Amino acid sequence: MVLRTRQPSAACWRRSSLVITVGLCGLLLTALLWVSKPPSGHVGGDARRRLDDAELALIGILEEVRAYPGFTGDMTRIVQQLYNARLLQHSSDLAVLSRDTLQHKHDLSLTTEELDTLQRWSRIAQLKVQAIHNVDLCPCTHTTCPPSQASKIVAQQGNVNDVQPEPEKNKKQGEAAPEDKANEAGRNEKDKKDKTTLRPEQQQQQQQQQQQKSQQQQQQQQQQQVPDADVTDVAHRGMANAHYWFNVCGSKISILKNHPNFPARANHLDALTRLDHVVRSASFGTRVFGFIIPPRDGTYVFAVSGDDQIELRLSADRDLAHAELIASAYRPTPRNKFDVLATQKSKPLSLRGNTPYAFEVLHKQGESTDHMQVAWSLDGGPFNIIQGDALALFDMKHTHEDNYLDEMQLVKEAEESPHSYHLGNIQRIPYVSDGDTDGALPACEYSPSWVHKRKLRRYEAAETHLVRTSLLYPTYDARMPRGEGTPPSGDRDPQPKLSDVEANALAQKFMTKLNAHRSASNKPTFRLHRIHQIEAKKALSPRDGIRYLVEVDVVSDDQPEPRRVSRYVVQTYRNELCYPEGWTWKKDATVYIVIPVKNQAPWVIHLIKNMQRLLAVMHDARITLVIVDFGSTDANIKQLLDISGIDFVYVPQESSFSRALGVQKGIDAVKDPDAVVFACDLHLEITPAVIENCRKHSVRNHLGYVPVVIRLGCGAHPGDVSGFWEVPGYGLFAMTKADWVAIGGMNTREYKDKWGGEDWEMLDRVFEHGYDADRIKEHQFYHYYHTRAGMWNSNLNINLPTNVKKA
Repeated sequence: MVLRTRQPSAACWRRSSLVITVGLCGLLLTALLWVSKPPSGHVGGDARRRLDDAELALIGILEEVRAYPGFTGDMTRIVQQLYNARLLQHSSDLAVLSRDTLQHKHDLSLTTEELDTLQRWSRIAQLKVQAIHNVDLCPCTHTTCPPSQASKIVAQQGNVNDVQPEPEKNKKQGEAAPEDKANEAGRNEKDKKDKTTLRPEQQQQQQQQQQQKSQQQQQQQQQQQVPDADVTDVAHRGMANAHYWFNVCGSKISILKNHPNFPARANHLDALTRLDHVVRSASFGTRVFGFIIPPRDGTYVFAVSGDDQIELRLSADRDLAHAELIASAYRPTPRNKFDVLATQKSKPLSLRGNTPYAFEVLHKQGESTDHMQVAWSLDGGPFNIIQGDALALFDMKHTHEDNYLDEMQLVKEAEESPHSYHLGNIQRIPYVSDGDTDGALPACEYSPSWVHKRKLRRYEAAETHLVRTSLLYPTYDARMPRGEGTPPSGDRDPQPKLSDVEANALAQKFMTKLNAHRSASNKPTFRLHRIHQIEAKKALSPRDGIRYLVEVDVVSDDQPEPRRVSRYVVQTYRNELCYPEGWTWKKDATVYIVIPVKNQAPWVIHLIKNMQRLLAVMHDARITLVIVDFGSTDANIKQLLDISGIDFVYVPQESSFSRALGVQKGIDAVKDPDAVVFACDLHLEITPAVIENCRKHSVRNHLGYVPVVIRLGCGAHPGDVSGFWEVPGYGLFAMTKADWVAIGGMNTREYKDKWGGEDWEMLDRVFEHGYDADRIKEHQFYHYYHTRAGMWNSNLNINLPTNVKKA
């Protein structure tokens, strides 16, 4: 008899691979969940530090996974989901991800190489976790930790491609050795005998004594870790991190602090070998931070000198979050002069030698000359500039020029940004389909007198104000509270308001017509829940009629939950209501936000984070960012978009920067003729209302939308608004892709190599094609103050400090 062995089929191997993959993903998720949970019992500073370092170490694992070039398809998606879920820091999100992965395990397709790599990474994760819980590491703040002993342990084990699976041993993994089992059994037997001979109150007393003894041991260990051994955790002696923000107006440090790209997205990253530098430039801010290490025990006095303003903060330990202001100068002081202002010097501070203390210096320069100096005096001696032998970097990564990818992944800001709370909460109410309200009003032709097909003279549409701001009900107080100087061609007047009487009368009249039609059709009638919003475009002549966008929330007996009716309605000069023919907006249209960029990585990251907050608030998957990149060299823009989690279209462009050409390339990248294309800017805070209004006011063959943005003044931000409405600006424009094509798109022939006027020229062609354009002064839609120096086609004219040590 011949025995035949059955060879495993390809499908069998695939199923086995899937099971292994899901198991490994589950292991990694379990480890992530484990470090996400606070330690039981005492959660003091030491436990908190261990937890923070564990999180960073496991994020490091995921960084290595994501950076692996051999991954494609399902593997890339799984790793990206793991990474995003870890950054969310919510166990509930990890649990949902784990469940979804298990539910879709049969849809995965992984190669043998990917499975082997996952096994190696799993081993590295175990080593890092073990190192974290065996070695006391440094505390973490809103920046990453300096290299620690844990990383050294892992480094000794080898990199991801060098780690090999451990050879099999006599015992199974996790199983104790025979002698360990015997000792453990003896201890368990003794504990069991002791518990049987002790009374309950004696057992409780014994447990309390053991807890007290354990706490005392922990305190002793913490006290023993404070002395000189702490310095071994601080690598990269001789330098301090230096981050620069260029083209930041004003001379106040508060302006730097409130800048949307501070503290995470600097224009230039470097390191100083002494706390004394001169940039010889204007309109910039500097943040210098790291560790100060006193040479010996003693009483130290710190002093600062700067132009225009400077602040010094020092921590009592290695945690930068504990740093407190100890010296400052809020007006220019001469170099090497530390006694001009009383605030320049700190109080005497008793510091321990060879012990690292976290510090931070903030410096802001407006115009004229600049300098920044930090000195110290020991035991009443003279003041000397702090040199590199008393400094250490906070993190080696901060010396790499391209740190924007790390910022996207790792930076956790210590407090809520003042640039995000304006998003608020948007109430999502389903719309009543237009088919349910068709027939309630007769159709009518709407052709206002200011819209007609004729050739306009250059810039006539903008100069004669053919685009008029709509009236709004209900409205808000949109007057600028204050401002610096007179706004150039702008205004600070509030959004024009539609009267309460007119709005309520129109809503009641519309509801009456609507219910009469529904009753005649044997449909349940609507009850007015509330008026959401009514917009009015007033007539220029009696025969124009008034065009309204009526939005009312209604309920009915068969639908008790509110739904929204949103229809364009015209009130004729005979005071009758009708539906203008063809005036319906697509409520499910995708909005493509088109932005051309070049060498603006900090602002691109700001935009991406703005989009992430938008999506989280709106829960709207019909928003896509279109980035036209004119050869940016300051960051890999495509890579930033890849890890962002948002829908995007990336369009590389090799020519010199041209806004008109960039917008046109973005329009060309959109294929859906009914999609809304929003030509936008980079330095904005986009709100949910702006996105919704782009949809509502992009009516194919009839209407486009040009919102009025608030142009913030120097140093202003959403928490402290000053500026004006940029009424003459028409560069922010939305309409359907089909209408962009109909008007000929952007004028790339005349405006390829120049900036300014392309939006006014485009507006002429909108009206020449018989289209109208609506305007609203958008509430909390901000444009940040910035200069155009070196933005697109030239390098920043910045002289970096001569005492900078390159990494």
